[in-house]
Amino acid sequence: MEEKSPAQLPFLFPKDLDFECTSCGRCCRDRWEIRVDAPSAEKLLSHDWSASLPELAGAVPFKKRLPLAAGVVESGADELSYTIERRSCGSCVFLTQNNLCTIHSKLGFLEKPQVCQQFPFLFSESKEGVTVGLSHYCPGVRRREGASAPPLLAQEAELRRLHAHALRVERAPERILIDDGLPVLWEDYAAFEAFLRELLIADPRSVPASLGSLAVASAMLADFLRVRAAGKDEPPAGAVRDFVAGWKRMGPARIVEIARRQRRAPRTVRILLRQFLSLVDVGGSDAGTSLGRALRGFWAFVKEALGVGSAHCLPLDARVSIRAVRGVELPWESPELSEPLRRYADHAIFRRRLLPILGARVGLALLVLHVAAARYVARAQAVLAGRERATPDDVATGIQLVEKHYATHSRLGEAFARGPARGLFRKIAARPRYALAILER
Repeated sequence: MEEKSPAQLPFLFPKDLDFECTSCGRCCRDRWEIRVDAPSAEKLLSHDWSASLPELAGAVPFKKRLPLAAGVVESGADELSYTIERRSCGSCVFLTQNNLCTIHSKLGFLEKPQVCQQFPFLFSESKEGVTVGLSHYCPGVRRREGASAPPLLAQEAELRRLHAHALRVERAPERILIDDGLPVLWEDYAAFEAFLRELLIADPRSVPASLGSLAVASAMLADFLRVRAAGKDEPPAGAVRDFVAGWKRMGPARIVEIARRQRRAPRTVRILLRQFLSLVDVGGSDAGTSLGRALRGFWAFVKEALGVGSAHCLPLDARVSIRAVRGVELPWESPELSEPLRRYADHAIFRRRLLPILGARVGLALLVLHVAAARYVARAQAVLAGRERATPDDVATGIQLVEKHYATHSRLGEAFARGPARGLFRKIAARPRYALAILER
């Protein structure tokens, strides 16, 4: 069968998510590097901005990105070779006081850099089509209750245009790695992905068990595939679909029940989560030497193990009492506090950003850490606000900041896959009971 070009592929939308810009200015104000493609930057550099932006008189609104250290190669560096200048407060120089874009207002939306036009959309191509994901860091991403059709369907023409010019598109390989030495065909992985999303809603009364069942299912699948691959280089085609069909006959709720019965290890869990948070802190901080950051991370790890003192929360840029964070109520039994996390996990699987080099099983372990980190940030936010119980706004903040610092807008996961967190991800992936215990923390 002749392969379809990207322009001919169907678009796959989340069933209940929509986006409408709220003009909050967050994406233009945060202290992250806004990378711009050379054609957009050079075209905008030819425009005289001095009349509309007097502060730019004699200044250059775009600058060439500095080269990385010798021997370091960055994917796509040639396409995104410029960055937008910042004001001292950290905002883009084109952002006005009422959170509007000067480029947009003066020249029109289509003249904005492609990266600005595309945010918060994330595109992923596979044999099934183009998956349209969304960054939950953007407050304009909203859930539409009771939508009869995917809300983004109304924006399909514009999304096709953005996809056609997108500078970054995730492309699924022909074979997906489930675990070490277990590559499977795309069709097999797609069947397992759909099954994972079924598990998430198999028992709405127990969100942590449903999330923990993802780790249980991937561990069981890995064992099943190793048996089927005995004496061969890889599992036979269709083996994943056989696994999924068998468990569908028995009922996905049985895997959730297996997850619920996993033996807990609360102390180990606190240490594992602190390992992850400390690694993020070390990787995301620019303060001090790498040795100094590593020592600070190790000290935070020791204090977490002992349950004393305070730790730096990178997403909130604040120190919080370890004991106080542990004491904040964030019950899974409250739907308004748990459902946003379950929906976030579902969308993370849907948008297919969890297929790292180490395999889908490790990607699911990373997702567990993302959800646990969102709960930690929500608790820390409550502590800073003087509350003993987290609110839905705290949970929303936790999800948004996890997206920025740990997930979609961070390269830490990719770096950790080759570095110090490699063992941590494998440890959680290899022991499903850790996943559930981390989520129930």
